[in-house]
Amino acid sequence: MKYRFMEDNRKDFALKHMARMLGVEVAAYLAWRRRGKSDRKTKDQRLKEEIQKIHQNSKNTYGAPRIKRELEKAGQRVSCQRITRLMKEGGLKTRCKRKFRVTTRSKAGDLVAENVLDRQFLASTKDQKWITDLTFLPTQEGWLYLSVILDVFSRKVVGWAFGNTLETKLALSALQMAQTTRRPAPGLLHHSDRGCQYTSQEYQQALRDMKATCSMSRKGNCCLGQNGTQNGACPLGRCSDGKLLRHPEAATGPGQSHWRSRRDVQDCFLLDDGLVQLASNTLSPGVSVPSRF
Repeated sequence: MKYRFMEDNRKDFALKHMARMLGVEVAAYLAWRRRGKSDRKTKDQRLKEEIQKIHQNSKNTYGAPRIKRELEKAGQRVSCQRITRLMKEGGLKTRCKRKFRVTTRSKAGDLVAENVLDRQFLASTKDQKWITDLTFLPTQEGWLYLSVILDVFSRKVVGWAFGNTLETKLALSALQMAQTTRRPAPGLLHHSDRGCQYTSQEYQQALRDMKATCSMSRKGNCCLGQNGTQNGACPLGRCSDGKLLRHPEAATGPGQSHWRSRRDVQDCFLLDDGLVQLASNTLSPGVSVPSRF
């Protein structure tokens, strides 16, 4: 370790000064330098290159156990401890699959309405049919949850709210925003999934106060999917590009799906008088076409 330090800094400091400070002899350092790399070091370097190649081919998902199996297939017997050490020396980190976040949970005893909408995603006038859903976004500060209410006729997001948890108040905030800005007439059809936020007494009471008709789809049948509107331009659905909505300056690098902060996500949604229009022909400059909301 001392000799390596002297080797790395020999251009900046005199050898005799470094030897005196480290308590070694210059002759011993020169002898170490003449010996060169040991067989073990040479084998480690060759093995490190093979590990790096396997790791890159796996798109950075393979850890020591799976790399060990790949090396064994190639006829090399290497311990997991050695592979772990070489990966650490090479700065190789395993990218774990992101844990799936469940946003639809029903509680026993809560009201579950019939599917009145029945996938009829056409409306003759605005504020005739609203569909709503919840989603989540990964940020470097943690998960950010989003509740959205979409008007089927105009394809506008008429109500939305952000939160750090999936509580009922998140969905209620989006509903209150939609009611305040749109003031729908009695008889509005409100469609959602059977999540506990929508089946809760607080949310159902809010719908009754609005004199709205409640409609719910079964679990696993996202009401804001790709076919959730006439042209599939739906904020919580998946479009053809299969990428997350991403602001050019919000991600940590090219192709990154994590936002730097929750505030970056919220700023991206403040597009037009507090309402979000996510159809591709009305997006503000600098914001990519959303595809998974």
